[in-house]
Amino acid sequence: MLPLLVTQTQLLRAIANGATNEEMRRALLCLAARYAEYAGWMAQESGNERGATWWTATAVRLAQADGDPELPPT
Repeated sequence: MLPLLVTQTQLLRAIANGATNEEMRRALLCLAARYAEYAGWMAQESGNERGATWWTATAVRLAQADGDPELPPT
């Protein structure tokens, strides 16, 4: 599951970076943040604490980039 989440998160981030519509860019970054958050959970479940921390921090950065107040900094 984790490799799939990694690929999808990277793809969403890339599409967001290329978006010309600000609303679409923010929506894609929000979705990428949620995928990254889930990747962090999956990393934690597999015993990879370092990966879990990295993915959680990535989720927060993506959420901040789109202005999402629901995912606070750690």
